[in-house]
Amino acid sequence: MCHSRPLRAEGYPQSKNKGRALQPRLQIPMTPNDKSDRNIYRQLFESSPDPSWIIEGGILIESNAVAVATLGFESAAEILSLHPSKFSPPRQPDGLDSYAKVERMMSHALDQGLHRFEWVFAKIDGTNFTTEVTLSVVKLDHRQVLHCVWRDITERKNMEDRLLQENKTLRAFVESFPGGISVFDARLRLVAHNQNLKTLLDLPDTLFEKPDLSFEDFIRFNVERGDYGPGDSKTKVFEIVERARKLRQHQFQRVRPNGMVLEIRGVPLPEGGFSTTYMDVTEREQAAQRLRIAATAFESQEGMLITDANRNILKVNQAFSEITGYSAEEAVGRTPGILKSGRHGASFYQDMADSLLQRGRWQGEIWNRRKSGEIYPEWLMVTAVKDDAGNISHYVGALTDITSRKSAENEIRTLAFHDALTQLPNRRLLSDRLSQSIASSKRSGRYGAVMFLDLDNFKPINDTHGHEVGDLLLIEAAKRLKGAVREMDTVARLGGDEFVVVLSELNANSAESIATAKSIAEKICAVLSAPYRLKVQSEGKPDSMVEHRCTVSLGIAMFLNQDVDRNEILKAADLVMYEVKKAGGNAIRFHHI
Repeated sequence: MCHSRPLRAEGYPQSKNKGRALQPRLQIPMTPNDKSDRNIYRQLFESSPDPSWIIEGGILIESNAVAVATLGFESAAEILSLHPSKFSPPRQPDGLDSYAKVERMMSHALDQGLHRFEWVFAKIDGTNFTTEVTLSVVKLDHRQVLHCVWRDITERKNMEDRLLQENKTLRAFVESFPGGISVFDARLRLVAHNQNLKTLLDLPDTLFEKPDLSFEDFIRFNVERGDYGPGDSKTKVFEIVERARKLRQHQFQRVRPNGMVLEIRGVPLPEGGFSTTYMDVTEREQAAQRLRIAATAFESQEGMLITDANRNILKVNQAFSEITGYSAEEAVGRTPGILKSGRHGASFYQDMADSLLQRGRWQGEIWNRRKSGEIYPEWLMVTAVKDDAGNISHYVGALTDITSRKSAENEIRTLAFHDALTQLPNRRLLSDRLSQSIASSKRSGRYGAVMFLDLDNFKPINDTHGHEVGDLLLIEAAKRLKGAVREMDTVARLGGDEFVVVLSELNANSAESIATAKSIAEKICAVLSAPYRLKVQSEGKPDSMVEHRCTVSLGIAMFLNQDVDRNEILKAADLVMYEVKKAGGNAIRFHHI
């Protein structure tokens, strides 16, 4: 059965356990005189349904047929005299070198007499499979050897991996649940919960450090801190735990001491125990309370209307009629669609309906139409009213005419982006318009231009007649400028008597674009050089007329499809304008970027 001495694979490292004194815990006496025992052992070894090896000195000296076939070999001779790690991938799943780990496992078995562990083998075709290995020290023919038995547990490991993945998925679901979750098993022991449970119920981490936290301890903590109101704590805990033992599906609300309203739902589990969800519905309840208050104060200064679930108007107040122009008799029986302005698409109203269905409310700015046809801005808040079954039964709308507020907002916006004197775009809006023009030029391949212009002979009118008359001239000059350019172009005032004109989308041809820019510039010079007749009104004095003439110094910077900074374009136009001014003014000069 056994070789007279251990053999070693050619060129393979000598096992560290070779020649080591064995300390067997299990001895099977098999001496040459115990022929019957030896035959019995061989029969057991060969007939074992599990793959089996005999290892001596770190080398295989015997293998049963099952081991040979499992590894994909044809005979035991192919594997004997080899180190056990020869039938493994280079490294085990933990990253350790297979040879080094085999040595360690055999060393442990030699020390303890018995060692069981998991191991990944590799078949001759390269297929890996996981096994459970048992190494035991036995005495064979007066020699102490290792008896190695291994069993394929790949299917079991795969099942464990699947269960682990399912547990991870379940854990992820529990953690991602928007409310709190707790799961107690049939013994009323906590087996799952999420972080939201701790947050909503304000539970300390120390409560969950106790292994197998019981439902009784869980409830006792909440009762003793007052979550269930006044009364004898022991009695309350006992009653709640008893109900849990016979739990039926239920739903109720509980107000915590901090005012939070929790909606609690409990569901029994098929194998015993139950799961409970906790949702913070404080905001929803506050909305319902606002509805009740709104019903009481229906006749307020806000426009109010109530519809049924199909949005048929049932009732409106006087403020509604004053805002919309529809009397109660004209509105009742119709839908709020009578107020539609046509400024909002179907998606706007669909979003409103979705919000009402999902959250029970919607509020926002909306453009509506009065009975007279006038379109006006309105702030609208709509709340869904639900019946005891949780179905929407009515909608309550509160509307406010915000025309005055919108006018104020528009005025503020105008002041932020426009020159207060001329109402032309200011430097801030000019910068935005110029950026858009540059981007448009890059897309279309058409030239653009910036004109920087300054009124010649403007200072004398301020010195002679005062700044009020000078302002009248600037206002008139702004009007003339706007009339001299195309609708798509931008005219801006930078301050004093300096103006900027941005020409967009001229032409893809350089010569034609320059010609167009020059033509517009000449027109600007002509209209701004025409005499100004300014009517001066002074309190307590008759009106007087002031006549004044100005010419224009005008610099032009062309640009096309370039990565150039808008400030550089303005500087270029300003530079050539200054050159015109220095040369005596009343001229046009180009600067190509």
